[in-house]
Amino acid sequence: MRAYLAGMDQERTRIVTDHDLTYAVLKIIDNSRRYVVLASAYLASWAHLTRAIESAVARGVDVRLVTRTPDGWKRDRKKAEEAVEEFRRLGVTIDQVDRLHAKLYLNELEVVVTSFNLVGASHESVELGVHTTDPEMRRQCLAFLARHVPALLEVENGKPRRKSGEAAADGYCIGCGTMQTFDPVKPLCLGCYRKSDKGTVLDGLPRRVCHSCGDAHPATLLKPQCRGCFKKRGG
Repeated sequence: MRAYLAGMDQERTRIVTDHDLTYAVLKIIDNSRRYVVLASAYLASWAHLTRAIESAVARGVDVRLVTRTPDGWKRDRKKAEEAVEEFRRLGVTIDQVDRLHAKLYLNELEVVVTSFNLVGASHESVELGVHTTDPEMRRQCLAFLARHVPALLEVENGKPRRKSGEAAADGYCIGCGTMQTFDPVKPLCLGCYRKSDKGTVLDGLPRRVCHSCGDAHPATLLKPQCRGCFKKRGG
């Protein structure tokens, strides 16, 4: 460990242990502005983690979770599937990787690589991790995960991922960023249309984007596109 850290910027890197890891992971989420990637083999959320994720989603952060594909006994698989569904209900994008055992947590500027799973009981375990703002290490960690989940590379340019069956879509919901058919008259998905009182209250929606390009933009029903896309599409 010391030899590896010796090649890095010491002022950017520190060892984190035990209870401090919980705080470090939560700060990764709290400090995120565009995206946060959470990779944990096992899941069991707790109150502070749930609130941190809810807050991130509410301010438009693209929250991605990479976790282990449920395996083992039927009871264990069911428990894992229920835990995944709990995160999905929070608005998190989920990817599952067979036999995943890596644990790392990163946003645009920092990363924690650790033995710490997103499990409440981990608070009581003997844990070790490295927190760094070294940009090269952060990039390598994201690249490692992207070898198993290529869609994670999308987070670097801020593009929301396409969902299954949406490959032909050429527009984005202005309230949550999911892909849909381009239609400036109906730029909201059905869920956001209902949540926003038929498009009249947009401030509480999770991800405000341009209906045409999907980039962050304070779009409205009257002006669903950014200026550049409005000109490209011919008004």
